[in-house]
Formats: sequence, C-alpha cells, structure tokens
Amino acid sequence: MVPSDGSPDATARIVRVLIPVSNPARLRLFDYPENRGKLAVLNDSIPQLNGEIVVLSDVSSMLERDALRHLVANFADPE
Repeated sequence: MVPSDGSPDATARIVRVLIPVSNPARLRLFDYPENRGKLAVLNDSIPQLNGEIVVLSDVSSMLERDALRHLVANFADPE
C-alpha cells in the first residue's frame, strides 16, 4: 500500500507507473486528493487491506532487504 495524501511530490504518479509492471495484488495506491495528515490516511487505508500482517514504514526509513521476512518469521509459529 502506498498512500498519498495530496502531496505535491510525484509519489502517486510514480506508483501508477509501477503498478502495471509489478504484481498489482501486492502494490496498491491510495491517492487522497487533499493533505489531511498521516493519521487520517492510515485510518482510511488500513481497513481496506486484506493481509494478515500489516507493517508500516515511512519514506525516511531504510529497511534491509530481508527485514520484513525477519519481522514476520515468528508469526508462522502457532504458539
């Protein structure tokens, strides 16, 4: 999920270009026309997701390539 809340940068345009060349089921754009703030965007976007695990990150965060794999590994254990 990539939410864009009316920001003046090219986020929404870039994501629109990437969706057809990626797996569309794995990349979704939530393009909101006005800037309402991060909390409002998350409150509107997260209920529309259908995954079992939701991981939030910010554009300023640089994650290691396998970070998500490590984060969700323990969820495979039923205990």
